[in-house]
Amino acid sequence: MLNFMAVIKFNKCTFDEWKKEMEEDTEMDGLFMKDVMIAKVDDYTAIMCADVFDRELQKTMLSDPSFLEIHEQMGIEFTGYELQPASVP
Repeated sequence: MLNFMAVIKFNKCTFDEWKKEMEEDTEMDGLFMKDVMIAKVDDYTAIMCADVFDRELQKTMLSDPSFLEIHEQMGIEFTGYELQPASVP
């Protein structure tokens, strides 16, 4: 399972507007990821973490034209990271 994190910046909407859209897609997101955590950094920035169990479906969803259109409309800049547990001494 992939530990995934994204830093999301909003240029044409606010965190609250984006979060409302995210909540509407919860069922669809559940097809490829679980244990989603969203943190508000400020009105124009969020951090999202999740466990991705279907990487191919995630790639398909993130490249879907309707998904990309929403990102364009909301002015979203999305930077994803693949995380690994840190070794603790």
